[in-house]
Amino acid sequence: MHCESEQRIDVPSYRVNFWERPAPAFGWKLEAWVLSDAKGIAEVVTWITKNSAGRRYELFVESEEPRDSPFEVPRTAHLVRLSGTNPNAA
Repeated sequence: MHCESEQRIDVPSYRVNFWERPAPAFGWKLEAWVLSDAKGIAEVVTWITKNSAGRRYELFVESEEPRDSPFEVPRTAHLVRLSGTNPNAA
């Protein structure tokens, strides 16, 4: 099926959230990453495996073309979850 409004992003940016809970009585700590030069999802999954250190993670792909912007500027692209869960979600 072909959709007239189909959009393609040949080199998407991925977002990875690592979640860690220091102890049961503590809240979850978030460490967020943007992977913008990955050659594909396999490379992203390999990166997660090497960097997760046993932490829970979420993996997203951004729904818009990546934009170069300063670190202080929040990223506003819509996200599509590919894997993982947010431990703060009900």
